[in-house]
Amino acid sequence: KTALSSEIWLETMTALRQRKGSRAKDFSQENQRPETTQDTKEKTPPSESVWSIVWSVAGALLGVSLGLLTCIYVATLHENDLWFSNIKEVEREISFRTECGLYYSYYKQLLRAPSIQQGFFELVNENTTESKRTINLLQRMNIYQEVFLGVLYRILPIQEYLEPVYFYIYSVFGLQTVYVIALYATSWLLSGTWLAGVLAAVWY
Repeated sequence: KTALSSEIWLETMTALRQRKGSRAKDFSQENQRPETTQDTKEKTPPSESVWSIVWSVAGALLGVSLGLLTCIYVATLHENDLWFSNIKEVEREISFRTECGLYYSYYKQLLRAPSIQQGFFELVNENTTESKRTINLLQRMNIYQEVFLGVLYRILPIQEYLEPVYFYIYSVFGLQTVYVIALYATSWLLSGTWLAGVLAAVWY
């Protein structure tokens, strides 16, 4: 009996020791868990985050600058090609060839109307573009851009020092700025660096 009881006691102690060893092993594995993304962010030095912000701001300013330079470049080419500022009003309007002149005429028609409401009515019930037919130019010709520019010109206090034709072409040149900035931002997002945006804007 004594030998049997001592054998049972040894087996019980062995089982307890094995359980304690497995628990200690699991605890050590939990303490040695890999670092998460949050832990890595918490350990990021403040200088690196400041540098990242400065780098992003510099890239954004450079993108806007490239867009403005493109606008100035296109405006300079237009002026050198047509001497736009040195010709008469009629000659400026004639320089809008083919459908460009047609769309400009709708913009001018809205400006000549006694009011914005009357201009809308004339464009929606227009009977001079097609013979013997009254059409809705907003739907037929898709002149929403010209209507927007016409309303904007009439609302803004710029009539005294900016002629309608200049407001029209400057708006077109400004769209080139938006286009280049969008191209720059897309290249930056796809590549992860604004240097790719610079290359895309320069090649454009």
